[in-house]
Amino acid sequence: GVRSVGQQIRSWRLLSSRLTLAELIRTIITDKGLTAIYSSHPNGMQRLANMEKLIEISRRFQAEGNGALREFVRYCLDMAEEEEEEGEALLVSEGESPICLMTVHAAKGLQFPMVIIPDLNRRPP
Repeated sequence: GVRSVGQQIRSWRLLSSRLTLAELIRTIITDKGLTAIYSSHPNGMQRLANMEKLIEISRRFQAEGNGALREFVRYCLDMAEEEEEEGEALLVSEGESPICLMTVHAAKGLQFPMVIIPDLNRRPP
């Protein structure tokens, strides 16, 4: 009931001081079983992609020197109030290549099944 929800919120608040924002969001997704719930939902793939996008937004927010959960919530609320919406995460359609090109700095902390770093044998000038 309401008591268990309150206990869960308190436990997440305690974790918020020890985890990064991305880790906290991932913990909440796991605790609530959202991946399993959305996997069987008609629009589930989009919802799962949107959750991953939220995690990426939290990583960028924290990488810019921000970090407090309260600041991130305010940032998300401000984004929601802006005229231009962030938009949903892009889904890769069948037949498209799910390759993401990014700098090593931007990829820091992300998990990919395969990473290719070109020009590792190149000598610096």
